Amino acid sequence: MRILHALRGLEATSGISSFVVEVCNAQIRAGHDVVFVYQRSLERTFDEKVIVLNEGDLNCLGFKPDIVHVHAIWTPFSVRIMRWCVRNNIPFIVSTHGCLMPRVLQKGRLKKWVFLNFLLRPLLAKARCIHCTSEDEKRACEKVGLKNKFTVIPIGCDLPRLGGEKKKEILFLGRVAEEKGLDLFLSAWNSIDHNGWRFLIAGPDWLDYQSKLEKQIKDENIKDVEFLGLADADKKDKLYRSASLFVLPSPNENFSIVVLDALAYGVPVICTKGTPWGCVAEKECGWWVEPNSVAALKDALSQALKGDSEILATMGLRGRNLAETEYSWAKVNE
Repeated sequence: MRILHALRGLEATSGISSFVVEVCNAQIRAGHDVVFVYQRSLERTFDEKVIVLNEGDLNCLGFKPDIVHVHAIWTPFSVRIMRWCVRNNIPFIVSTHGCLMPRVLQKGRLKKWVFLNFLLRPLLAKARCIHCTSEDEKRACEKVGLKNKFTVIPIGCDLPRLGGEKKKEILFLGRVAEEKGLDLFLSAWNSIDHNGWRFLIAGPDWLDYQSKLEKQIKDENIKDVEFLGLADADKKDKLYRSASLFVLPSPNENFSIVVLDALAYGVPVICTKGTPWGCVAEKECGWWVEPNSVAALKDALSQALKGDSEILATMGLRGRNLAETEYSWAKVNE
């Protein structure tokens, strides 16, 4: 099959970019012909067999794709790609990547309402299906009135080789942003005995939010916290390998690929019920707690840190098994 993927840009810090690269590479391994079309930044690399084109070269493609996969929706680029598909009678699907989740719609609400109803809605109606990564995302799409066929398929993951020395480190990896709940976790972290543990925050500073967290740390005299900044692929690999616990305190996420990455590395997870990861509690490879609750985060932290390293290691192996049996690319591509 000839598959064309379209995303405005591949930013190094974007979870959507990670997904697109991994799914393109997985489809190459499955024997498909894959093309990626973009408009601006190209900060990630693909398998050498993936054909990479700038939008301006799209009409020089030389063949008609069997299917086009459009990623994200709030850009004129996505509109142009969908219109190109309609003009050329090419079937297309759309992954919203959380673009219609309530928290996203609240930002620039009026502009997004106009964009959705006058530009996007007629084009989305022509999509063969809308791809969602969770039931919550599907419900969000239905809530804004989309009548498409929906398919709920989680994001897949590569399975890294296990190994590395585990340390008393709790890892957060992602944008250092207000919506990630880091302020709540810091308060929970400050209310327990650290007993030699450190909390590592890796990721780019978003809208100068790190300075607010640093002020909180100073004002509340919070110890054993370190900001690591943006982590490249090699640094992420080392962080996951050394971490004994991963935390994502966000009150709301449509998927959270970092949780899946942590599970694939055999790291148990603390995340909230605002994320679609109830399976970490069901499979006993982490804690799934109430969102926006310092008390719930404190309780999970206390349970995680009071046991010995073998307990967390066993939970991590259960997480790795979950990632392998339910979320590996081989499984997702079935």
